[in-house]
Amino acid sequence: MRLLALLGPCLLVACSSDNTVGNGVPDSGSNPDSSSTTDGGGDMDGQSNPDGGGTEYCPAGYTLTPFLTATATTHKFTKADQVADSTKDYMAVLETTAGRIVWHFHQSVAPLATNSFIFLALHHYFDGIAFHRVVPGFVAQGGDPNTISGARSTWGMGGPGYTFADELTPPPDYAAYTVAMANSGPNTNGSQFFIDLADENGVLNPKAYTMFADLTEGMSVLPMIATSPDPNGFTPPTTPTVMTDVHICQK
Repeated sequence: MRLLALLGPCLLVACSSDNTVGNGVPDSGSNPDSSSTTDGGGDMDGQSNPDGGGTEYCPAGYTLTPFLTATATTHKFTKADQVADSTKDYMAVLETTAGRIVWHFHQSVAPLATNSFIFLALHHYFDGIAFHRVVPGFVAQGGDPNTISGARSTWGMGGPGYTFADELTPPPDYAAYTVAMANSGPNTNGSQFFIDLADENGVLNPKAYTMFADLTEGMSVLPMIATSPDPNGFTPPTTPTVMTDVHICQK
């Protein structure tokens, strides 16, 4: 997965002539088919989980979007079926071993990315997946199913079995606490995403990464996500932070 280096001299290894970094954040690998505590903030509106998973948290005014499967039966799909309703507003709730993260989808400007994430989450796809590359002050990247049981050497190379097109109009604003799709080149979005830990405008290429959400809760959780042991993030965290439950809320 590629990563645009900081402006100026290449500060990360494997910089190429276009300032990209091989196997970096927010690159999602060249082959898309390779195989909790809570954070303060927000109202605790527990919603019943119809699939027997207990009570799921949803922000005030939102209700739980029913899961499509009771568990993650597969991590490979041929496409993302259309599940998002354009007349509804959606939020994702990520319960992690570091705490709770909540984001609001920008469905109007990134309908493909929004629908894909919702589709996967409704199949419990992200449950058990780790944040495999975390660079303090830069990005936290996750969404690779290889982190569940694959060799650590494959982390960052996995995906859902399909790809979808970039959504770059208007040009993304990579402000702090925004969420964008990782990729391995144009129109190769899959399941990997990254959270901007700082303002990355002028750092990330506005023609490279689809920005599809922004955090509304969990900013204080981000510093607690386990970081990569090397400053460039090429080595996964020794004990990575894991998404234990990812669900969708709607209104």
